[in-house]
Amino acid sequence: MLPAWSNGSANPAISDRRTSDQDRPRAGDRLTKAGRAEFRKMAAEHEIWIADMFSILRKGCRDLMRLWQDQIVGAEAAENKPV
Repeated sequence: MLPAWSNGSANPAISDRRTSDQDRPRAGDRLTKAGRAEFRKMAAEHEIWIADMFSILRKGCRDLMRLWQDQIVGAEAAENKPV
């Protein structure tokens, strides 16, 4: 099931459109019980994706720091090498 915001039109199964009696052009959508359940499911999946992305970044940063430290240590060792 696609979310209500996927194509710009509200899906009555997951979204309830409300209009204002005082201001006719004003309208709003809110999630139905089924919509909230669908949102929770999508949010849980997205949380896993984001955690995976950050874990990859953390590993990449650690690898980069090791390389950088190896370069510094190697450069310092070369500078201090007796001639």
